[in-house]
Amino acid sequence: MSAAFCILPVKKKGNNPMKEEHDLTTGSVSKKLIRFALPLLFANLLQSFYSIADMLAVGRFVGKTGLAAISNASMISFIINSICIGGTLHFIYCIHCFLMI
Repeated sequence: MSAAFCILPVKKKGNNPMKEEHDLTTGSVSKKLIRFALPLLFANLLQSFYSIADMLAVGRFVGKTGLAAISNASMISFIINSICIGGTLHFIYCIHCFLMI
């Protein structure tokens, strides 16, 4: 099977930026926590802006019933998105543990 169809990262010789380790137990806790959380914060902000744009459009053209439906759907979408992010992080951690054996 060629490397193009491989799901797991292919180990290459030389400098590999994926091998760089970040020790979260040393140094400033607040800086490392903020650096770790920024991508999730930006993803949640984009999702919120998308929901606000939906609410503005539907509230203007459809009315109260459509606005209530979009409000409920945006919360369900947020919950599903959060579960998917957590599942992806768990999957990545399992692969990391498997590769470190």
